[in-house]
Amino acid sequence: MPIFLFGELNGVHGIVKDITERKKEEQECNKEISKTLLISQRSLEYNLTELFQKLNVNSRVEAIKKAKGLGILPTEDLY
Repeated sequence: MPIFLFGELNGVHGIVKDITERKKEEQECNKEISKTLLISQRSLEYNLTELFQKLNVNSRVEAIKKAKGLGILPTEDLY
């Protein structure tokens, strides 16, 4: 196996590891949010999916940006 290919595989491994870590963080975040709202984690995930579809976005960051752009959320930070 050429050295450059091995290096590329290491890069892919790092990307997969980052995605896995982000997914774990997202699950922990969902758990905390669902506890605060007194709903199941599954209900939270379902509602997020519905919201993303209605706003035609793929992430929470995109949803916030789109909602601010549509005037659904205030454009300034509240804290």
